[in-house]
Amino acid sequence: MESNFRSTGTTTVALKCKDCVVLATDRQGSIGSIKEKVTKIIQLDDHLAITTAGSAGHNQSLARHLKAEANLYKIKKNMPITVNALGTVISNIFFSQRYFPPIAVMILGGYDRNGPQILSLFPDGSAVDDEEYYATGSGTPVALGVLETLFKSDMSEKEGIEVAVKTINTAIKRESNTGFEADVAVIDKNGFRKIKL
Repeated sequence: MESNFRSTGTTTVALKCKDCVVLATDRQGSIGSIKEKVTKIIQLDDHLAITTAGSAGHNQSLARHLKAEANLYKIKKNMPITVNALGTVISNIFFSQRYFPPIAVMILGGYDRNGPQILSLFPDGSAVDDEEYYATGSGTPVALGVLETLFKSDMSEKEGIEVAVKTINTAIKRESNTGFEADVAVIDKNGFRKIKL
């Protein structure tokens, strides 16, 4: 019997550097057998963004919800939401859907009063926040091999970008479901910005 299942994948990484967070992803998205160039780094607020792995529809819907939550928090509290507070919102959304979980894995990165922060969030509602780097997607084994070799604590922004790009480019070469090119963003005390490579 022939299977209609199509293998898709991605590689996303986040690095906590000395004065910033660096987010990087590949740009390949799949619609059936068609490969398209997509963006997997989504800005949620001036100081927050996510990397996305999984279903584009689920991730885009969750991103819209998270942008609204960040805006509501800002209106109610007259201050921006912290990375940990938005991480709790994401975990609660995921946990509330645990019986029919979204096909989504996210890394939340941001810069708040506690400095640069990253959290890895999973469809069962769990969150991990005690690491200096994370990787998600089908290219995770390749990405972790590169990160474990090249990452150093307290890297500069420039060093972080170089390591992130090397990680994504290695995954593009070695993992068949990761493709096109690297997409990179930095979040620091001045906010979110995309990096032109």
